[in-house]
Amino acid sequence: MKYATRTLTVFLLSSLVLLSACDLTRFAANSTSKVFGEAAPALERFFDYEIAMSAAPGQIAQLEGMLRIVPDNRIYIMTAIRAYCAYAYGSAEDAADQYEVEGDYEASELNRDRAKLLYLRARDLGFHYMSLDHEGREEAMAGGMDTFAAWLEREFVEPEDAAILLWTGYGWGSAINSAKNDLSLVPDIPYAEAMVQRAVALEESVSNYAGVTFLATVQSSSMSGNLERALELWNTALEGTERRYLLIQFNMARSYAVRTQDRALYISLLREVLEAGDIFPEQRLANLIAKRKALRALRLVDELFAPN
Repeated sequence: MKYATRTLTVFLLSSLVLLSACDLTRFAANSTSKVFGEAAPALERFFDYEIAMSAAPGQIAQLEGMLRIVPDNRIYIMTAIRAYCAYAYGSAEDAADQYEVEGDYEASELNRDRAKLLYLRARDLGFHYMSLDHEGREEAMAGGMDTFAAWLEREFVEPEDAAILLWTGYGWGSAINSAKNDLSLVPDIPYAEAMVQRAVALEESVSNYAGVTFLATVQSSSMSGNLERALELWNTALEGTERRYLLIQFNMARSYAVRTQDRALYISLLREVLEAGDIFPEQRLANLIAKRKALRALRLVDELFAPN
């Protein structure tokens, strides 16, 4: 009996030590999240595209490791969502565009598939973040667009909600755009757009008018889009950022100018991007990406526009 009692005591003590260790690990991970949150903007200010894109996978892997320990930590989730979206756009999609220009369509498609998976991971993390405070998303989607839109309006009412709606919808919509051959995602387009619309309604300027730019691109690119409304949205984004966030000009050129077949506007917007100096240090990396894309896009003028 004494031996059994000692064995039980040792087991209980061992269990308490393990539980304590787990609690300490979670405590440390949660405490470190503040460091991640405060350090994340440093990458946005970085001056070298190659170093930043090489570092991004390591950051994503670290974030995924932390989320394994503390899966409900909002700072880690939001930081990971933005990291996935930034890497998908700035690296995977950028590589796909370059391979397409070079005529290597197999490599281009491979990188678009990579981008799709990265964006879908961002979307799924967004869904998880939303589920921490808001129930009923899946049921609302099953009820159709009207039900889903009503759910968004009912559940998300604060300006602080705009960021998670924006990045979840952006990741979702970008995955659909990257996966042009994956028809299974096409029915999701209205749901992704609805999330971004709600984000813009709550906070128009969130993330340098990224939501407004997203909606302007949708209106410009869709055959059923309203080009007058698209131009209003483009002007709102350009004025709101004082034309310092150069991805807006690039996206306006590639969607609105191409759709309206305005060759002069296309060239003007891309040259504005390429000739801009370091006009937005807080978004230096995004502007470097815009310049890379603008240089490539400028070479496509004759392919995209009929001769004058």
